[in-house]
Parts: sequence; structure tokens; C-alpha cells
Amino acid sequence: MVLSPADIPVVSDSETAEANPELAVLSAIAHGDDPESETILTVLATHVLAAPHGKMYIDQVTGLLPEAARHFLESLMTAGYEYQNELIRTYFFEGEAKGEAKGEAKSLLKVLRKRGFEISDALAARVEGHTDTEQLDVWLDRAVDADSLDEVFGEWNA
Repeated sequence: MVLSPADIPVVSDSETAEANPELAVLSAIAHGDDPESETILTVLATHVLAAPHGKMYIDQVTGLLPEAARHFLESLMTAGYEYQNELIRTYFFEGEAKGEAKGEAKSLLKVLRKRGFEISDALAARVEGHTDTEQLDVWLDRAVDADSLDEVFGEWNA
């Protein structure tokens, strides 16, 4: 037998979620794109997290939700929540680091362009592909008052 979202009830009330957290988990997974998804996920985050195995359930749901629903659920989680599943934790932190590096690279290129430097497509691509946020931060600091691209990038730009 194959289950479809139509076979799984929408759990959008706290009583049902507390009484049957596993059903709330299935509901969140099956109805992640449902018009009531924010209510479903809010009930899940507020009532299932504290249940036995609640952290594991949240990890499972987070890994299976569509992107928009996943972001909504993550925004509901309390500060300092740590994913329990090593695979999810790895991908979460990798994504976070990639996003930080992308923002640093974008800022660096913007400062350089605003200061009047000609940035070749090749250099822009190299900077945008760089993932070392500490190095990007050093270059951004240098870009503020450098007189040349060599002063910003040194040997890396050769």
C-alpha cells in the first residue's frame, strides 16, 4: 500500500500533536506544501520538539520539507537548536558557510567596483568561487583603501 497526502490527516491542533507526535510528523511531511503548512509546522515546532524523540522528529521533517516550508520551520526553532542528525547538521553548516562566503565575495566585488576598479569576469568568478571567509574578509579590509588590485589580492591575483 502506498500512502498519499490524502491518506494522512492534517494535524494543526496542539491536542492531536501532543497525543500523537508521530502523526504530527507525518502530517508535516505530507502537507509541507499545504495552504495550512505554517499552522502545521507551528504546531509541530511547539508541541513535538518536547516529546520523546522530538529532536529526531524535527530533524527528519526538516530534511524532507520543501525549501520554503523548511525555512519557515527553521525560523520557528528556538535560538541555539542543534540538529541531532549528523548528515543534516553537516549540510546545514556547509550551506551556512557557503552563504557567508558568497555574501563576503559579493561585498568585496561591490566595494572594488564602487572604488572604480575594473574587475574582469575571470577575477569576479574566482572571487565568487572562493570559500575561505577569513581570506575574503582580509581582502575586503584591504579593498577599502587599496590603490591597486595587487594591494588587495597580492600573489593570488597573479
